Amino acid sequence: MKSNLAIVESDSVVVSMTRASLALAEAVTVGQTKKIADVAHAAEIYAKRQGLSEEAIGQAMAVKVEALRKLGEILKATPKSTGAKGIGKSAVPKENRTLEELGIDKKTSAVAQKLAGLSQEAFEQVREGHQTISKAIAVVDAKPKEGKIPLPEAKPEATKP
Repeated sequence: MKSNLAIVESDSVVVSMTRASLALAEAVTVGQTKKIADVAHAAEIYAKRQGLSEEAIGQAMAVKVEALRKLGEILKATPKSTGAKGIGKSAVPKENRTLEELGIDKKTSAVAQKLAGLSQEAFEQVREGHQTISKAIAVVDAKPKEGKIPLPEAKPEATKP
């Protein structure tokens, strides 16, 4: 009986992640995309804690990573908040919203934008679970920024006799 329950729970996670994938394809706002990422993250935690199939866990993780990447793409395209252009909050334009107002913390924003900066093959490795998000992001962080000249390596000083 217990194994039948696990199969039903696993199937329900797979079905809900399939729906989330479809919703992600249609998502166009930060709020919609963040909600899908949050639901997928919760489904991943649930599937792990309940000992559900690797398929259910993997699908939840894949949807979460895809949603974070899309969130990063949207955030990169969104102009940064410039703050009030006058006195008080009444001077802040409605479309000029901060991360906090969007319900996103700085860490999530940074991770999402770095996922958006990954090459397609590196992203596929993360999405399929072959590479962790943190290791993939470390590769992005290690690359020199465009337009910046890397500092030359320091030469060891010659010893005087």
